[in-house]
Amino acid sequence: MTSSLARSINENLLAGISAKFIYSAIDDYNSTAIALDLGMIYTAPFMDDLQIGIGIFNLGTALTAYIDSKDPLPLNFVAGVSKKLAHLPLEYCVALNKYIDDDFQLSAGGEFTITEGVHLRIGYNSLGRGLKIGADGDQYAGISLGLGIKWNNIQFDYGLSSFGAIGYLNRATFSYAF
Repeated sequence: MTSSLARSINENLLAGISAKFIYSAIDDYNSTAIALDLGMIYTAPFMDDLQIGIGIFNLGTALTAYIDSKDPLPLNFVAGVSKKLAHLPLEYCVALNKYIDDDFQLSAGGEFTITEGVHLRIGYNSLGRGLKIGADGDQYAGISLGLGIKWNNIQFDYGLSSFGAIGYLNRATFSYAF
């Protein structure tokens, strides 16, 4: 469960925070945690539709353990840029991710505007290269597809991410803007 708040700091700078309660279960075991995500987006005044963002994700702690020990949350630092193309309904982005105990990862993707309220998305995360083990489905590791639908103040987003032989992750988000 997540609750978020974002505000304009000035004409070119947005800041946001999300507070999360995390519940995870595997078989008969479960764990809970609380965390914050913090982020800022700067809209560059020197180039149309260029945005630069930074974020810190999963800043928090486990409340309960699966068995005996509480694992640390996967603290993640992200910096990226996005740009809408002038003559094509595409916004592309490139981001550098750094988990506290892992190598740097590169993410890239694009969002195609089909209509004002419908967006198709495709992306790649270099994390996928480490998930390849020579099994069926490895060729899709790191690739993500998505769909976003917005109507009035209501938004629905769906994403499908491949983790190679591990399988696929489905994500669905429903949001309402006040």
